[in-house]
Amino acid sequence: MSTTSALWAEDIALSFNTTIPGAGVEAKADIDITSGGYIVVDLQISVTFGASPNGPALISIRGSSDSGTTKDTEPLHQFIIPASASSTVIASKQIRMKAFVEIGVLNQNTSESITISGKYAGMKYTIV
Repeated sequence: MSTTSALWAEDIALSFNTTIPGAGVEAKADIDITSGGYIVVDLQISVTFGASPNGPALISIRGSSDSGTTKDTEPLHQFIIPASASSTVIASKQIRMKAFVEIGVLNQNTSESITISGKYAGMKYTIV
């Protein structure tokens, strides 16, 4: 008799680990969920703000049904990471049932740059 169990691959880095200059600039990274064999992805984004931020970071998750050749113009999910002076703010979002996603981090802070990083964990089932 076979059994099914969930297996998590953790601490997978996103392709961005960068500083985003003033407002209106977006950094992007892709997650090819299908190629990893994952059915669920837990995304974690870290944003470090300077001493005097005046705006948040806007996180957008856009889907694709063709491995990123065309990406949705409307996000599947969108959320704000609020500004916090001289602090790193970490937020997470779970992504399900999508083959490919693009993560966008938009700096809405007009007074200074932000530093971002991201990682994810993917879950797949194994049959033993």
